[in-house]
Amino acid sequence: MSEEKDNKKAQEIPAAFSWIPAKEGVEEVYANFHHINWTLYDVRIRFGQIIPHPDAPPENAPWAIMEYAAVTVPWGQAKVLRDLLNESINRYEAANGEIAVPKLP
Repeated sequence: MSEEKDNKKAQEIPAAFSWIPAKEGVEEVYANFHHINWTLYDVRIRFGQIIPHPDAPPENAPWAIMEYAAVTVPWGQAKVLRDLLNESINRYEAANGEIAVPKLP
């Protein structure tokens, strides 16, 4: 299906739910590192950022992960999230070229 048809189709489908921001606001988090673990019922993803360890002198600091958020979802929602991410990545790469996955030293 062409992008124009996709956009038209998306516009025809009414939103099932309204998004209402929490009174305290919506937390924006940047993460360049994640860790996933799971149970029989849920998947938990911890999000963090690689930083120099704050307790060490800057010139000798080893790397550490500053944890900023953890999200737990049921398996069904994890599968929906997987599909949404795959679709988003495919569309991005179709428009901008393949995403290079960096390799850690």
